[in-house]
Amino acid sequence: MIDASRLASIADRIQPYFRMVEAESYLEDTGISAEEFKPIKDTANFDGSIYAVDGSNVAAYTFGKDITLNYIRSGYVVYKGTQWEKTVITYDDLFLANPSDYIECFERYLKQKLNIKFTEGKFELKKNELGRISTYFRDLQEYIALRSALHTAKENDVILYDGGFSVWENSRHLGEALDSIFRSAKDKHVDIVGISKSTELSWSNDVDRPSFIRNTNYVGSLYLPNSPWYVDITENRKIRGFSISWKGKGKTFVTKFDGGSDFAFKVDVPRYAANHVDAVLSKIARYSGSAECQGYPHALFRAHREIRINDQEKSLEINRLFNELSKRGVTELQIRSMLMDFHNVLEMKPGGIL
Repeated sequence: MIDASRLASIADRIQPYFRMVEAESYLEDTGISAEEFKPIKDTANFDGSIYAVDGSNVAAYTFGKDITLNYIRSGYVVYKGTQWEKTVITYDDLFLANPSDYIECFERYLKQKLNIKFTEGKFELKKNELGRISTYFRDLQEYIALRSALHTAKENDVILYDGGFSVWENSRHLGEALDSIFRSAKDKHVDIVGISKSTELSWSNDVDRPSFIRNTNYVGSLYLPNSPWYVDITENRKIRGFSISWKGKGKTFVTKFDGGSDFAFKVDVPRYAANHVDAVLSKIARYSGSAECQGYPHALFRAHREIRINDQEKSLEINRLFNELSKRGVTELQIRSMLMDFHNVLEMKPGGIL
């Protein structure tokens, strides 16, 4: 058991994390002025459709260093007004993340689904990225779902993407895909917006001020109480954590979609849509007041719930895989000895591989 005095010391250290900064201190330290918090106005009724893109990645087993079997799913939901119309799954499959055998799979999807031309060299992750192959592959599938949603969207529709539009270190090919998607969206007059539930943005290295979004939400709600609002933070040099890959491609906002909510979010808007961001955010705010997820667009809420892979689904697919292995002469004992986590043996947990 941890000593009580040690717990008291840690509590003293992290206590400031749970307090909000004074508004004057926030404005001084961030350089954001009170006038920069702008209300989201309730404009004319939006009669278009809202699309919400999301993905899920569940690790099944680890076979060796950085080699994992994952269950990945991606897709989107479609809302007409406040009514759900359909859910479309664009990828639903097991994926083996293997540092020595991944390039062909990535290139196939980049070429066939995102129309990326490999004119200079091949697709290849950097050494420090190889431990995140499955995460990158899920990102790739989410961009494919985004492109699929755009293909069916009509003029004045809005597509919401779960997350930001920064891409990973080996970003050239995926960056090209995003640029192509944004160009097509601009031509179709469809607005695409990335909404992040979590972010690394901060304005201090001190643990006393770790949550930029939470404090921005607090201060913004002091100046515009009971009102949805947004503030542009794109050019703010005092804020840390911006992605280099997103620089120049669009704008970033902190946005509160519902005045009665406790939450605000980081919102990435491509450059073409940032020119009319008031209208875009107004459309989204209109459908962010559901009691199920107040302050969060309901389409994204439903996309998360319907695309998420639960434990039951994972177990079903793994059992089906084991059946295929048994047809190939692999015994249950071989499977269990290969996949058993010895921690489960120590804890005397039954089974241990499902």
